[in-house]
Amino acid sequence: MSIWNNKTIPFWQETLVFANSFSILISEGKDYRAGWPESFQPSMSEILNELTKSRTSYIRLDNKGDRVFINILSGKIIVSCTLNLEKNKVFLNGNNGLTFATNIKKTDFIKYGIRINHSGVFILSGRDYNQKYTESDDVRLANDIKNLATKIGTINTKIIKSNEQQVDDEDEFSESESSKIEEILETLEAYVNKEYEIEDAKARAEKPFVYTEFKAEDIASTYKYYYREPLADSRKQPII
Repeated sequence: MSIWNNKTIPFWQETLVFANSFSILISEGKDYRAGWPESFQPSMSEILNELTKSRTSYIRLDNKGDRVFINILSGKIIVSCTLNLEKNKVFLNGNNGLTFATNIKKTDFIKYGIRINHSGVFILSGRDYNQKYTESDDVRLANDIKNLATKIGTINTKIIKSNEQQVDDEDEFSESESSKIEEILETLEAYVNKEYEIEDAKARAEKPFVYTEFKAEDIASTYKYYYREPLADSRKQPII
């Protein structure tokens, strides 16, 4: 189930309180790192120490029969583990237990995960685990994870119903409101066309110009005429 809205996601997502820490079992001496870039590859001990300080994370849960698959995003670390409901223990996945969180993977957690507050992520080998936790602690952790899965399911159901209602409202708007808008546009178009017809009729009714009064006026004018006449040589001498 996902809280992702096809159109938007809430800027402030609901933060759930997980009143426990995540205690996870590993095999001693095994390297669980996967997908870490060569330029940034902390040691196993550095990663495990960083996770003990974690208090806010994004989590994704997937129930599969007697197992719950858990993925936790904490900073640049993705912790992938599995809760065995028969044994009431959480085991770190062997192939991709501690994965580097790329920007794409972080985006997926924000889209499809739930933000939670918790008391840390403690990954321990068998000997250290048994010294720190008891069977009752394991049972409590298993119950807390199952309750968390139920809360997440309830949140997702509410969001799905809200999205469906939003789609119904949009469908209703698209049918009723669009018809109203179309009717208004048709009325406006008819009004504009009528105004044009009236203005055009008025313009055609007016003559291009109208004589109101006219009379002849006496105006004295002087005209000058100039002539050019060629003379023969015999006639030029007397004039000179």
